[in-house]
Amino acid sequence: MKLYLRILSFVKPYRLIAFISIIASVFFVMMNAFSLWMISSLLSTIMQPDKIIEVPQITQTSTLVSKLEYYANQLIGGGNQLDQLKMLCLLLLGSFLLKNIFFYISNISLAFIQNRMIKDIRDNLFKHIQNLSMSFFDKSKSGELASIMIRDVAAMRVAFTETIQHLINSPISIIVLFSMLLIISPKMTLITLLIIPLSGFIVVKLGQSIRRKARRSSIQIAGVMNILQEVLSGIRIVKAFAMEKFEILRFKKENSKFYKLTFRQAKLSHINTPINDMIGVSIGIILLWI
Repeated sequence: MKLYLRILSFVKPYRLIAFISIIASVFFVMMNAFSLWMISSLLSTIMQPDKIIEVPQITQTSTLVSKLEYYANQLIGGGNQLDQLKMLCLLLLGSFLLKNIFFYISNISLAFIQNRMIKDIRDNLFKHIQNLSMSFFDKSKSGELASIMIRDVAAMRVAFTETIQHLINSPISIIVLFSMLLIISPKMTLITLLIIPLSGFIVVKLGQSIRRKARRSSIQIAGVMNILQEVLSGIRIVKAFAMEKFEILRFKKENSKFYKLTFRQAKLSHINTPINDMIGVSIGIILLWI
């Protein structure tokens, strides 16, 4: 958490852009919920040919669901099913257009912050390295420093993008869609909550394992880059002492270790989606049975 907070400190100069991204995310989720509700109206009314189309009236005793259905029908309008379908198509087209505009604004704002933040981190890191003593350079390897400057900072960009997007978009989406589910059926919503601890436990354990392997991969690629830098800078010595086979074996050994670490990390990353997908399908089957 301390590391995340330290990284997020680089976002402070771009607070206004971050605020715009959050507002755009809120409108994106609202438009998404609206389009889902309109599609449900299509399935529940217009697509039923034998159903009498009439706009229900609401009273003080009407439920929240009845009120939302009333407002949805008001937007769709009266008349025959064809007229209602035309209006619903226009509403869906408009909602999806606005949703995607807000989605683009949210993500392009984050992309701006992300790239500026990575630039600032690299600038500060290079400035810090320039101010270090010669004893530090005697103990450190140039390949490792280059790996930190290029690869590790680039990895921070990916981590920042995924983390910030989830921190901004996911809570807003959960709140809005969870509220919609409660409005539609509190009983069914509470049943779905029972499976959340299991899903959360699996995601946390997978995330911890992925982080450990990512850390090891970062250390290992620094070793690979260090060998590459040493060989290229001392290629005359390698040639003079006929050490090509030795250096090839040394590089292959380090590179093989890096491959194994990254492949294990990929296996864990790609198994996350199938597990969550099966959990989601299981919830859907349970709800359908109930």
